This record gives sequence, C-alpha cells and structure tokens, in this order.
Amino acid sequence: MTLKEEIASRRVAESEGLNPPHSSKEHATSLLVETPDGETWLLPWSHFVFGRHKEVGDRERLVLTFVAHEVALNGLNLGAIIPEVVHQRLERLRAAPGKYLKSSGNEAFIEQIQVRSLAEQKVLG
Repeated sequence: MTLKEEIASRRVAESEGLNPPHSSKEHATSLLVETPDGETWLLPWSHFVFGRHKEVGDRERLVLTFVAHEVALNGLNLGAIIPEVVHQRLERLRAAPGKYLKSSGNEAFIEQIQVRSLAEQKVLG
C-alpha cells in the first residue's frame, strides 16, 4: 500500500467516527439501519409495532419491533433515542467503532446492532 493510499484509508476510518451512530429528521418515513456486516435495511415507520428499552448490567438494550423484523441495539445512553422513536423522527442507525465510546459523552452510543426476521425467530423458537 502506498503512503497516499494509507492516508486515504485512515481518513475514511476517522470520518466514520465523526458520523453519529444515529440521525433524525422531522418527518422520517423509513428507518435506515446499517449493520456491521455491511447490510443496509430500510424499515418503514408505518410498520413499527412497539419498542422496549432496558438496562443490562452497565449497558442498555433498545429493541424496535416492526411487523416483520426486530432491530436490537446494545450500547450506552440509548434512552436518549426514545423520543426520536416515539415521534418517528429517527432516520438512521449504525454501530460506532468502540474507540469512540469515550468521546460520546452523554450522547447515545450504539456498540452493537442486529436486525432479525421475526419469521425466522418463530421457526427457530
């Protein structure tokens, strides 16, 4: 790898930390979820059924259930996202690299994100 390619690669990695793990807008019609394995999910808010938030040790878990899928978030300060969910303003979610945890302050920090098909859960369950 050349020095120029190395610098470009590091800039991309650093810019990922500058993008917040969630974003909102006044009238979000869908929720875009980016998983660590490179998948992108587009879930319409019109299919939102309910959400559940709880503390798990020193972390938090927020589960958003849609008609056919469940989005599970693990992290810190996830309660800060709840008003965005309630008013369906949440537009985008993704996990952030762990090295940015300390700089997140009181903001929501998503360590892990997983999207599961509810149909698959019934078959496996």
